[in-house]
Amino acid sequence: SPLIVLDSRDLASRVSQAQEALAAAGAQLAEASADFRRSRELYSQGVMPQTRFDQSERAFLVAMSEVDKAREGLAEAGIAESYTRIISPLSGRVIDRTAEPGDTAVPGAPLIRLYDPRALRLEARIRESRAGSLVPGDKLAVSIDALGRTLEGTLEEIVPQADPGSRSFLAKIRLPEDPAIYPGMFG
Repeated sequence: SPLIVLDSRDLASRVSQAQEALAAAGAQLAEASADFRRSRELYSQGVMPQTRFDQSERAFLVAMSEVDKAREGLAEAGIAESYTRIISPLSGRVIDRTAEPGDTAVPGAPLIRLYDPRALRLEARIRESRAGSLVPGDKLAVSIDALGRTLEGTLEEIVPQADPGSRSFLAKIRLPEDPAIYPGMFG
């Protein structure tokens, strides 16, 4: 189920308009197709002039193009409407709501913050001399001060850019799933 549902009335209206445009284009295509079939038959019998046949063929091709355009419009409207239902990419808990009902949602601005206990990691600075001997996948001892114990973390990444002041690298260490660990704890 969605975490957030934005007001979608105007986008639902665009979808309805796009569906109606597709239905109208389909009706025009059916009419142009029938006219083209008749024109082709009459032209092959020598009863219809070339210019009238060409007009019928052009109308048929234009009607096919209009159906394609209407399908694309419907798909575009459907995609825009789908953005009004925000689904969580993970199974976690909402820890912060930065928007209230009635607020305007702005692209790029967070609406909520989620917490996934399976995706916690410690980011720590590692001396330049130590960083060279570590590789992703290494197991490292991690001490979480508030817990008063040491856990085993897995090195995910060493950011390949040194801090010029401290000559250290940022290490990202995945923490084991533990219900006592929360985002923001010191380690």
